[in-house]
Amino acid sequence: MADAVVLATPRLVRASAAASAARRRPYNVLVYLIDTLRADHTTPYGSERATTPRLAALARDGVVFANAYTVAPWTRPATASLLTGLYPSTHGSERAGALAPAAVTLAERFRRAGWSTWAFVANGHVFGEGVGLDQGFDRFVAVRGRRLDNHARSEEIAALVLPQLDAFGDEPFLLYVHAVDPHSPYDPPPTFAGRFRDPTYTGTITPADTLRKTLRARSLDESDVRRVRDLYDEDVAYQDEQLGVLLDALSERGLRERTIVVVLSDHGEELNDHGDWEHGMRLFEEQVRIPLIVDVPGLVGARARWIAEPAAIVDVLPTLLTLTGIAPGEPMQGVDLAPALTRSAASQASGGSRPGYFEEIRPGEDRDLYALRDGRWKIVREVLHASGESRDALFDLETDPLEREDLAAREPVRLDELRARLDAMPGVLAAQVAPLPAGAPSAPSAATRRQLEALGYVVPDGPAH
Repeated sequence: MADAVVLATPRLVRASAAASAARRRPYNVLVYLIDTLRADHTTPYGSERATTPRLAALARDGVVFANAYTVAPWTRPATASLLTGLYPSTHGSERAGALAPAAVTLAERFRRAGWSTWAFVANGHVFGEGVGLDQGFDRFVAVRGRRLDNHARSEEIAALVLPQLDAFGDEPFLLYVHAVDPHSPYDPPPTFAGRFRDPTYTGTITPADTLRKTLRARSLDESDVRRVRDLYDEDVAYQDEQLGVLLDALSERGLRERTIVVVLSDHGEELNDHGDWEHGMRLFEEQVRIPLIVDVPGLVGARARWIAEPAAIVDVLPTLLTLTGIAPGEPMQGVDLAPALTRSAASQASGGSRPGYFEEIRPGEDRDLYALRDGRWKIVREVLHASGESRDALFDLETDPLEREDLAAREPVRLDELRARLDAMPGVLAAQVAPLPAGAPSAPSAATRRQLEALGYVVPDGPAH
């Protein structure tokens, strides 16, 4: 059994609001976040391996956003953006180490509208002390796990979630599940270990080796790199099975037909595509492109759809508010995707109609990163802290989807156009929502430090960054 810490916030629901909710039988909502899941390693997004049959089945029932992106390449700012509909430079959790108390979260909005709000979270960058991402949850369960010194398996999360499904009763619920598989180390359970292993592999890579710090220290050949990717895919397949366990449990209890399901990731994983491992401090496609699948039972026209319109993790909150009939309230920076769920293919916008914007502004590093994608073109900016020097790279994702060739010198006109758009983004975001005052994180507890270190993070002394 996993260690679990439950934080509870008293909730008051007006009788009139509860009665109104009962009359209209509102949707329940399940937001299932699969930490570190690369879109292209899933079946709906083109993986040649049968890594995610349950995700593929969900895609057949719902809508797949083909061009979905995170806004930051690591967990805390990306998850804060999911829960607030704000970019990292606005909600402040990346720079400050904690969510600004003034931010209004997904849970707070649903809670005051009469929904029961629960979270089961297995990543210390979300449940850590003082991080503030528990705002608005009636129950916020930190699932620490017992393997690898607090790296929780998804079955340990399920063991805590499933009994709760029986306790919701007739009250509508928002359920947020943050599973940490397939985060490194890639250590699939025995039932999945070896599923994708190359029988000719004679190397020595084991699950315990699949942390960035370990892989950087080893001399790896191509077969070793493939072995790491095999282990990652086996972990993905295991996680997919656990997603199915929860979806089946909803069906068995008669809840599935009234539950909106959103499955997504917070970021991807490099897997040596650009010479390194894990995630963070890079804004290449393998880290910022994520799966995003939305299933709204009974919504006419929103079944087995493949939507090309750009989508971002900040869009989930405004979309769910529309789908559940909750008033938007405080401003957000995400876009409501609800109209796109049923929009005809002929009227869909192309992938270039809305730019994608990404930020990596983590303290303690030697540089900040910013990127903007506009259709086929993408600019990536590196700003060095010591000198303030800025360097821009330009990629054509249509001819170079793996981002191997920097075209900045060969495409000066295009580069200037994207530079101008990237330069304007802080002002655009600030005009939508002013940057919020920084939160004040607490120092991580010993248990949280162990959990983060088991996931490969370097945790400094003092407040967690």
